[in-house]
This record gives sequence, C-alpha cells and structure tokens, in this order.
Amino acid sequence: MKPSQIVPHLVDMPMSLGHHLAELQRRLIWPVLFFILAFMLCFSCQKYLKTWWVNPLYWAIDIVGAEEAAKIGLDPQGTQFHVLSMEEAETAKLPKQPTLIIAVAHRDQAKLGLDEAETQISLPGPKIKVRPVNPADKNPSTERAALVETDMSILVVSHARAMALGVERAESRILQAMHPSESAMSSVAISFHAALALTIPILLWHLWQFVAVALKRNERSLAFLFVPLGVIMFYAGGLLGYFFGLPYYYAWLIEWTVSDPTIASQMFRQYEYWDHFQFMTIVFGLLMDIPWLVMVLVRVGIVTADKLASWRKGIVVLNAVICGIVSPPDAASMLIMMVPVQLLFESGLIASRIMMWQVRRRQARQQVIDEAAAREAAAHEAAAAAAAAAAAAAAPPVMDPGPGDPPSSAPSESLTSYPMPELGSDSLPEAVSDAASQTPPAPPEPPPPGIEDLYASPPPAASQPRIEDLYTPPPASPDAVAGTDPATENKDGPPPA
Repeated sequence: MKPSQIVPHLVDMPMSLGHHLAELQRRLIWPVLFFILAFMLCFSCQKYLKTWWVNPLYWAIDIVGAEEAAKIGLDPQGTQFHVLSMEEAETAKLPKQPTLIIAVAHRDQAKLGLDEAETQISLPGPKIKVRPVNPADKNPSTERAALVETDMSILVVSHARAMALGVERAESRILQAMHPSESAMSSVAISFHAALALTIPILLWHLWQFVAVALKRNERSLAFLFVPLGVIMFYAGGLLGYFFGLPYYYAWLIEWTVSDPTIASQMFRQYEYWDHFQFMTIVFGLLMDIPWLVMVLVRVGIVTADKLASWRKGIVVLNAVICGIVSPPDAASMLIMMVPVQLLFESGLIASRIMMWQVRRRQARQQVIDEAAAREAAAHEAAAAAAAAAAAAAAPPVMDPGPGDPPSSAPSESLTSYPMPELGSDSLPEAVSDAASQTPPAPPEPPPPGIEDLYASPPPAASQPRIEDLYTPPPASPDAVAGTDPATENKDGPPPA
C-alpha cells in the first residue's frame, strides 16, 4: 500500500521544500481537473442556470404584486402571443386545429375576467391553409403534404392558463442587455461561479490531506470538526438568502422605486443583476457563519465566552455598522436585518458555552483517570520496595571479623577478575576456558610528555659490533691446556717408566 493511501495522521515523514511543493502540486491537480469538467457541464446548462438565477426577482414581483411592478415597467407577464400547430393543440387537449393563444398582461386579466387559471375566452379565427403532418410518418415532410383549409381558433387566457397549456413562460425576458457581448459574458460568469461552488469542497478536502500530516492529534480533530461545519453553514446561508432573503430584498427595492414620483421605469441589466446577486449570496453565506466563527474563537482560546458577553454593546454597534452597509439605506431595513444577525451571534455564544462545558467535563474525567493511574503506579512501587526490604531482612547476616582474627586483605584485581576454581573439581576445564575468554584489563595509558621530556637528552646510540665480536673461536681442549699434543702422543712408544 502506498503511503498516500494511509490515514494522514499515520504518515509523518520529513520532507524537503521541493518534495512539499511536489506534493502540493499533486494535490491540486484533481481539483483543477474537476473544475474544468464542472465548468464544461455548467456551460452546457447555462440556459437553465440563468432561469434558476433570475427566480428571486420573479418572486419579488409576486410579493409586490404585478400591478405595482407594472408601474415602473417590470411586467414579466406582459401580453404574449403563441401559435400552436394542430399536433400541439391536440397535445394540449384543445380542438385539433391551429390555435393562437394570447396571454394578456396581468393588469388586463381582471378586466377580462381571467383571474382563474382555468378560464379562457374562445374567439373565432380566420380560415387558413396548413399542411398537416401524418404522425405515423417517421420522416415527416410538410412539402409533400397537401394544403388543407381549416379554421383557426383564438384563445385569450391568463399566463397561468398559458403555462398549463404548455406555453413557454415569458418571465425569462425581464432583464436587459446594453452591450452585444453582455449575454455571452453573463453565461461564462454564471458557469464559472457555479463550477467554483461545486469545486470548493473537493479543493478543501485535498488541502486537508496536505496539511493534516503536520498537525497534532487535537489540532487535527478540531480542524476536521470546524472546517466542514463552516463550509456547510456558508452554503446553507447562500440557500437561505436565495429562497427568502433575496426575494424580500428585491421586493423592498421595487416598492421603493414605485414610490419614487420621479422614476418612470426601471430596468435590470443582466450583468449588473448577476454581480448584485453574487454579492448578496456571499453576504448571506458569511452572515450564517457568525455562530461558527464565535465557536472557533472560543474553542481555540483566543477569547472566552464570558469576555464576548462583556463586549455585547460593542458587538451591537458593529452589527449596526455592517447591516447599514449591506442593507438598503433606511433605518427600517437596517433594524430588520440587525435582528437576525444579533440572534446568530447569541446562538453562537450559547453554542460555545455548551461546547466548553463539554470540554471541561471531558478534561475533568481524563484528570480523574490520570490521577487513578498515578496512584496505582505509586502503590506498585511501594509494594516492590516493601518486597525488597523483606528479602533483605530474610538474608543471613554477614559475620564481621573479631578483634583477634587477622584482617582479611582485599582481593587482588587478578583474583577478582578471574575467579579460581577449586582443585579437583570437575568444572576445571570450563573455568579455565571462561578465564581465558575474559579480556584482561587494559594497561593504563602513559601520561603525555611534559616540557622537560621534550628537552631531555636522547638515549645513547648503540655501538657498531666489531668483526671479532661476531666470530668467537672454539674453546681449547683440556689436553692443550695441560701441555700435551694429541698428534705426538704414542709416537716413540710408551713413555719410559
């Protein structure tokens, strides 16, 4: 198994700066590839993303009312004309004939009695010639079909009824484009930020795999708890702003514009609306992270919960400043936004108190366990000391020599180093081999020469040997010493008597 496949806290190998950069590069490859694939997917679905993205503005118009929004030109449900073929009319459960559907504006629906979604006004239409298509034909061609004269019906309906008949809704045409490339640039921007939102969790996971090795166990547990929690709360804040915050925010802006007597109409540019939508979504995500931020500051030890509670007045002022910058420029909107933000801070303070109470309880439990282990270890040491004392007391006493006994001399180093066996013992060879295997003590090193040794006279040189010293004559025989010559012995016979 590769080391990278093991849990990060089990791998802690020293690495150079180059190896760290290579590991970081390897970790960042996968998020980049995922971002490219996500961008391609989001760009292929950019039409659906735009429709989803502009929904808060439609919900704001529903909150204000279509009649009020129409006063400044924001009438997404203006009069629309749709033509249905015979096959489309049959699919919509209408008479099988070409049908002209007129979806009137919201301000004119009450005048025509089209308040309900089921109501409609049928009007006779002119006769027209069409080329019917055979449904059984797999390759239909209108050029081969003969012209057929038929009646055309006209239906005057509300927009709700038109949607029920399968007609495309007209709300997708509420934004304005002031530049030729504005729509294309908006599609690229929406796809880019949607892909980035999908890639952030993958990026954080790989960064966690890179950083977790250098963290301690308690730091790793805290980071693993707080980082995913912060990301989840940020996304939750964005969704909360999308479904609740932005519709009411845009509704308030529309009402303010309607009440302005100097404005005739209001237009929403596509690119400006996207920038404002993105900014407000990030703001709602960061506001939702306020409880998470309070818990992190308290748990890390930067500040305590009691200290934050003592700073409540200053935090209220800071809250008012932030809400005054983000919210519309009036006191009512600022106060309306201050209430949930202050509640988020108080909820984070309560959560941090509960968290620290659990931490202190866990630490107290661990302290009790550590004290019990220390007492048990001390008891084991005391028992071992008592056993050693009892063994020493049970041993026979050593007899000291009396005053008349000769003092025993200390054993010599040789006897101490090489114990001598008893004579006549069978273990004599083993004792001899053991004594031979023991290394004799090394002789003491000579002291370093002093200054007087450096100036001492050198030893006399040895004299050269002489040749007579090298050759030694043989010793004389006893006869020569006595004066007789063995060569002349018995030459003239025996000596005279």
